[in-house]
Amino acid sequence: MIYNKYIRYIKMRLFYRMKHLQRLSDQELLGLMRHEAHRVEKSVYNNILDKKRAYYDQKYQLINQITSILLKRDTKYADHPSIIWAGKINLAYPDIEKNFVNTYSSESGVNDDFIKINPEDYFFTRRSCRVWSKQQPSKEELEAVSERLISIGIHAPNSGNRQPWKFAVLIDKDEKEVLKGLKERHCYSAPLLIFVGVDKRLYKPAEHLENCLYIDAAAAATQMIIAAHMLGYGTCWNHLGEDLINSRTMNKESYAKLCRLKNIEHYVTPVAIIAIGMPEFIPPEPSRVNLDDVLLK
Repeated sequence: MIYNKYIRYIKMRLFYRMKHLQRLSDQELLGLMRHEAHRVEKSVYNNILDKKRAYYDQKYQLINQITSILLKRDTKYADHPSIIWAGKINLAYPDIEKNFVNTYSSESGVNDDFIKINPEDYFFTRRSCRVWSKQQPSKEELEAVSERLISIGIHAPNSGNRQPWKFAVLIDKDEKEVLKGLKERHCYSAPLLIFVGVDKRLYKPAEHLENCLYIDAAAAATQMIIAAHMLGYGTCWNHLGEDLINSRTMNKESYAKLCRLKNIEHYVTPVAIIAIGMPEFIPPEPSRVNLDDVLLK
């Protein structure tokens, strides 16, 4: 146990060296910067900034280093949302509470508009739909819907603010049928498919936390599914994990075709395919467990 912690410590020290940072891709640097800036901000909420000032000074310097590397690579990054946000935190440092939290926070309280919304109306009526109507939105409408849903997905909670998601949209029939043999017909026959994956590079140097990627993907997928339901679409969550892909040669071949088709890199871990469209009908309501079955006392 102590040996493993020591090895992990050495790996992290080497990872954060300037020479190594310069070898990281832009996406890796942005993910690392978001994570480190998030940790600096969180120190205020946990009231530990003053106690661990030297530690957070290093985070502050790291954010500046990453910003410098990215801006040298391309000045367009000056307008990148992640750099602007992290820059506000660093500009406020070390008095983050006064210059960042108090400045940019919103007042708490119940939003009157939300009172009118009954969340159970949406969550309790969602169904997994597998039969699709012959009447579907146009390709242009489906493209607009996919963009809207992905925008909602990237606002999902995620571990350490890494925002590691990767999505691919499939609308054309020949693209969707690449999944034949890997997924069932009700999946690849849906009008719109959205692939949900995660860039596992963004969890470095804490690879031991990579299991978080499945939670991060699930959070985004769930938000997209509920949003689609609110817009009147049917959806079905389809498993697309590596366990399924690696279980048969046919599955591996189908997934390899999908990767070539949609430029899914080897460092993207697949998690799900969301099927979306106008359903032929809303399936019967399935039974749900009682609260007593799941509530620990």
